[in-house]
Amino acid sequence: MKGKQILAMALCLILTVGTVGFNSNAGGITEPDMQISELSVSDNSVSDNTVSDNETPDNTVSDNTNPGGTVSDNETPDETVSGNETPDETVSGNETPDETVSGNEPGDGSGTDDEEKDTVIESGGVKYTVNKDGVLIGCENAQGNISIPECVVAIGEGVFSDNSKITSVIYPKGLERIEAGAFENCKSLFMFYTRDSDYSKLTEIGDAAFKNCTALKYFTNAQNFVFSDSVTRLGNYVFQGCTSLKSVTLPKKLAMMGVGVFKDCTYLTDIVFSPNYPTVPENSFSGCLHLTSITWKSITKIEANAFRGCASELYYLELPGSITTVKKGAFEECIRLKSVVIYNDNIDLEVDSFSEKYSFTMYANAGSQAQYYARGYDNIKFVDLKGKTIATEKYKIVQDNLAASDVTAYVYTQTIENGVEKNVETKTAVKGTKLYVQLTIPEGRQLVAGTLKANGVPLTYVKDNVYSFIQGIGDTWLTAEFERTSYTEVLTDLRAETSDDISKGMKAGQTTQIYLFSSNPDVEAPLKLSRFILKSDNTKVVKVSSTGLITAVGKGTASVGIYQKDKKGEAIKPGIELEITVAASRVSEIDLYLSDYDEKKVTVGELTDGKQLLLTERDVWSSAVKIQVKANGYDEEGSRLEAAYKWSTSDSTIVKLEKISTPVGNASNTITVQKGAAGEATVTVEAQDGSKRKSYLRICVQDGTPTLKVENKEFNSYLTEPFVFYLLEAYGYTVDSDTVEIKEKSADSEDDGQSVPSSKFKLVNSGNGKYVIMARSDGQIIPEGDYKLNVNGKTRGLMKFNFDLTFTVKNSLPSAKVKQTGKINLFYTNEVEGQAVKTAVSGIGKNVIDSYALEPLKGSNAQQQEDYDRFTENFQIDEHGVITRKADQIGKYEYGKNKGKAVTKGYLVLHFKGYRADAVKKITITVPVNTAKPALILSKTQAVYNSQKQSDALNEARVQLLDKKTKKAVNLEEGYTVAWHAGKTAQCFLLGGEPSIENNEFVIPFKLPAAASKAVLIISNPAEWGENTLELTFTAKVTSTMPKASLTKSKITLNTLYTGQTAEFSLKANQIDAQLSGEQVFVPAVEGNSEQAKLSVEYHDGVGVISVLEDQKVADGTYKFVCYVKSDNLYNKKGQLTNELNKVTLSVVIKNSKPAVKLKSSNLSLNSTAKGKEEVQTAYTLNYTPSAGSGYQIDNAGTKTVCTTDARAAGMVNFRFTNGALYASLTEEFSLPNGKYKFEITPMFTNGEREIEGSVLKVTLTVHNKKVGVKLTSAKGKVDLLNRDKSGITYKIKISNVNDKISDVKLKDIVDNMIQKGESTKFYAEVSGDNLVIRAKEDAELVAGKTYYLKLYYELAVSHSDDNILDLGNGYLMEKNIAIKPAQAFPKITVTNEDANRYLSNREYKAEVTVTPKKGAAATIRDIVWANDAKEEVKRMFEIEDVSEPNPETGAVTFTVKLKEYVFCKINSTQTLKLAVVYEGQSEGKQGQTFNLKIKVNR
Repeated sequence: MKGKQILAMALCLILTVGTVGFNSNAGGITEPDMQISELSVSDNSVSDNTVSDNETPDNTVSDNTNPGGTVSDNETPDETVSGNETPDETVSGNETPDETVSGNEPGDGSGTDDEEKDTVIESGGVKYTVNKDGVLIGCENAQGNISIPECVVAIGEGVFSDNSKITSVIYPKGLERIEAGAFENCKSLFMFYTRDSDYSKLTEIGDAAFKNCTALKYFTNAQNFVFSDSVTRLGNYVFQGCTSLKSVTLPKKLAMMGVGVFKDCTYLTDIVFSPNYPTVPENSFSGCLHLTSITWKSITKIEANAFRGCASELYYLELPGSITTVKKGAFEECIRLKSVVIYNDNIDLEVDSFSEKYSFTMYANAGSQAQYYARGYDNIKFVDLKGKTIATEKYKIVQDNLAASDVTAYVYTQTIENGVEKNVETKTAVKGTKLYVQLTIPEGRQLVAGTLKANGVPLTYVKDNVYSFIQGIGDTWLTAEFERTSYTEVLTDLRAETSDDISKGMKAGQTTQIYLFSSNPDVEAPLKLSRFILKSDNTKVVKVSSTGLITAVGKGTASVGIYQKDKKGEAIKPGIELEITVAASRVSEIDLYLSDYDEKKVTVGELTDGKQLLLTERDVWSSAVKIQVKANGYDEEGSRLEAAYKWSTSDSTIVKLEKISTPVGNASNTITVQKGAAGEATVTVEAQDGSKRKSYLRICVQDGTPTLKVENKEFNSYLTEPFVFYLLEAYGYTVDSDTVEIKEKSADSEDDGQSVPSSKFKLVNSGNGKYVIMARSDGQIIPEGDYKLNVNGKTRGLMKFNFDLTFTVKNSLPSAKVKQTGKINLFYTNEVEGQAVKTAVSGIGKNVIDSYALEPLKGSNAQQQEDYDRFTENFQIDEHGVITRKADQIGKYEYGKNKGKAVTKGYLVLHFKGYRADAVKKITITVPVNTAKPALILSKTQAVYNSQKQSDALNEARVQLLDKKTKKAVNLEEGYTVAWHAGKTAQCFLLGGEPSIENNEFVIPFKLPAAASKAVLIISNPAEWGENTLELTFTAKVTSTMPKASLTKSKITLNTLYTGQTAEFSLKANQIDAQLSGEQVFVPAVEGNSEQAKLSVEYHDGVGVISVLEDQKVADGTYKFVCYVKSDNLYNKKGQLTNELNKVTLSVVIKNSKPAVKLKSSNLSLNSTAKGKEEVQTAYTLNYTPSAGSGYQIDNAGTKTVCTTDARAAGMVNFRFTNGALYASLTEEFSLPNGKYKFEITPMFTNGEREIEGSVLKVTLTVHNKKVGVKLTSAKGKVDLLNRDKSGITYKIKISNVNDKISDVKLKDIVDNMIQKGESTKFYAEVSGDNLVIRAKEDAELVAGKTYYLKLYYELAVSHSDDNILDLGNGYLMEKNIAIKPAQAFPKITVTNEDANRYLSNREYKAEVTVTPKKGAAATIRDIVWANDAKEEVKRMFEIEDVSEPNPETGAVTFTVKLKEYVFCKINSTQTLKLAVVYEGQSEGKQGQTFNLKIKVNR
């Protein structure tokens, strides 16, 4: 279809651009005006074969009268318009060669160049002249079958008149009008049709356009006579004298009908009037001799002579109540009319409406205008419709018409006698009797289908030659038409034509109609196909019906044979053979054509892949609505195809189908919108030609009542919005919020009339369709229980709505559990960080805490309340629920059993979002507290003093304050103070004065006590501890014994090889008040030792130093020195001052050992192929004496190397000590033969000033040229496509026979055993130490579970000779084949559906769905899509929208689900949507995990 449209548009464009003047060829028309003048001739005279009587009374309108300015009756001249002469041969088929468009050459005085010219189009040997407005104004050489050019919008006046050589005309669907006399007197024209009649735009047919087209049988389509729905105007005498017409249904949208339209159509039998046109114009059907059946529809007026002379078969006439006027002569000369039934009591029957010559019976109500009319005529018998005889009178069944055809009819009724069915012949019957007619038809004849009628109404087929009908009012006249089935004469010179050009073949699904013609002028044209046998030799390619319809079925070639019947009804051969080639084709587009519907009730619109029908609920309140639907199929090129179709409805309670399938060639169906239906349904039409192409028809019965959506089922007085509901607008009918109100009903009330204004509730409009029901008074608590309200209002369209709303009042606050973590240490002030309690609240569901507060408990008396109030004086809570101290000094109970304890108990007050300010949750809590003192100690807790000291002397002790755990000194400068605890401190301390802080130490003064005495220090830090203090005890002890001195180190080791080495020591006393002299003397314990004389021991200012005299070496051994320690302030037991204490001995050990190097391994190996490049190493440790070392390090330059195996080897191997390792490498200049070599290395140590030769180090070096091996082992991990940057396969790199490492790697893809150029597009590799990791590239499209093959190229840091390793170019020397099979680990997900409801009446409504991956999942959600196995109909119903970016904290995404155009389920049903998660990096062609989402489809 689309292809046709494009072609038509293109052609019209050519015509518009290419117009030039008229042709000046011989016989041509030189001026347009002259042509129009000559052809504007209409012939209103009756043709020779007309049977009707055209004489009319003087007072009637004559046949030639043309009201409204119609063309007068002009005789047609003998000459025909020149240029229409045609050769003797006729054109076979409807072959339409390519059209040639040319301009008309301008003649003399044809106008200026600027004027738009007419255009000549040549097609099939015919020249068409089209003016600038698309009007066909001339035609030459028209004969046989012709096709009007696609660009023509009108056929001009008289263009084809009197042309007896054209037989059929195909007109474009864009043709809009046919002007007067266009085809008048075209006596051979049997068909005028368009290939796509459903879409014809023909609206107007002018006066006498087809007058006297005596062969015309087919109009608009190729099988029968129909009008397209687009026709609105029929001029005067349009089809007068078309004697081949049999049945006519007037256009549905007819708006104007002229006089005499079907006058003298002598073989017209059936007429169905338009449902929209109320009048039967003058002479419309006069002279229609064989008219038997009239279907009136909405006719109200019958004009004069409308049915005059319908003389042969009009026996019965029924005028419905809609007819109000019958004009004079309307049924004059209807000589066989026997019964007239009139239902309108007030009908206006003009004088002589009916013939006064012929008797008939008129049935009407007594007292009606019809009765008065009947009284004026002797030939009319009147019968009262309400009379008693109507039900009892026996009416005759007359079969004179059948007898004339030598057919007999056996008429009978059926009765049951003794359980046996019995037929009883009858010739009369009362009204309502069911009668059966059995026909006996002579051999060689058969009944023409649909022509057996009782008083013009077709009988119902029962079985072979048996039919039935119900007896009505008046005598019944049986009429029928028969045709021959065998023939004695043989027709000669036959030819076959088809409605479409099939010379180039057909497409599967296309149809064409056969027409047969004989050269015998006495035989009707086209011939009746009932006298022929039609047969296809291959029905899988082509089928042909007995009526001549050829249907292309499948690809191939077939022949259709056409054979005459002989007198036995058998085929006479040879016949005509039509060879047809069929190309494969399938339906790719289905257009649903709708007809026979009330446009006042039904609005048709376009949707994707279909259409929609919109109705309102009131349209189907009282009755069902029927619509005809036809499925028109087209292939990709726009060619019309016939196909079988499958039909289904999503909800038969809304839409019912007459058929669930339609065969090829009959794709029409009737859908019925059920009475009282409301909602939506979708009719699905699916082609059954293998294409599975579908089209949809959405039927929407719009109920403008809004949808009541309730948020919850309970009313909670504590909420700021106690009860919320929404009024969702339906189909755009917005709610007038000013009219919405609530009324109260008793809980058991069912009667809306009992609703009264509510005394407890009020309604608040929050906007956007949201309404809140609240307590009528602010702060009011509604008693709990069940309540029933009525919600009513109007939409903007003044449609009222009314809902009953039942809910339960339940006033509650969220449950809550409190867990507190942490403690507040009351020892500290609130200025100290970390003194807080965190409050965690659980069990509140979806509620959100809006604020935290603390409140005191409620006391039973004033004193108790005073105590309780201290709770909020002590503590405070922030917006995060963290409780801290409020005051430096904690408030305590002053009354009752808890007197003196901190007040820590009170209320935690929670306010939740959405709750009233006074609706809070109070939970009793006890704030966790303790009073834990800091863990601090004194560096000394006691000291011993000599009692021989003078008692009045002032002593002091110095101690530090230490952290008990770390033993680190506390900075006393940071707010600390110290004082005596007078009640716990001995007098000797108090006499010494106050303690103080000096140099970050406590200075403790005291007088010498007589015995051990204790002092308690009160340590304070007001800034951190407030009024709290720490008490620490210091003890002073006295003894009468002399103090004793000792060495801090009694044994010191020196190595005199390290010139200048020294060591330090000191002396100490065991009594704190013993003051040792700063100068002491150490002398050898044994005199005369020359080696010991090389040592020096000096003690000055309290520090001793041992050293070796310069440039001296001391022999190994132990040398002792003694010292008699001196003191400055000691007293002996006699109380005498003395300066000498005890003797101490210092041992100096001399151990002159060389520094030694200890290797982790003394065996090394080097590959000669990597000389100058490879370097091996082994770790070492150094052994010094003394072990502390002396700052000496190995000097590589002074180190000596000797090879005991081959002296030359020492110059070919490099050894070096660096960073705790010995390195060895081969020199590049020389080649050392393979083998084992022993080396002795003497390291040289230096401290920058002096050197020391170390111990000899022995190393064995093996030199070889073994082939280097690289292995990737211990593959661990996997390539997770959903976590590409953090997942991968890790290989352990093992390199043998060389000390080397991989410095760089590259990967290449292997596809079909071929290494691809360039680096891998899918994977990349990284080296980290001894590990190689292969990961998937971020943007690579990979399939989980599929094995990918890679070639790994790696470069070693140490280059090797080409003899050992193949050089692969680009510096990459080695290769490995690797197989990778990626995986994808989908995390668990949680799906939260905010609202499972969707509304057909408000498709924009949508709610969020949240998909959350498991906490910590590495995969990132990228999208939400339909699962692979999601149902197609569900996918057509719903649309996934608004997929968000992942939440950066939770990884969750949100999306919405929205109803699309069509619904494929019943209303209020729940549909399962099968969806899938798509992750970043997800496997190509593999879907993520799926989940089901339940959505309820509401009205």
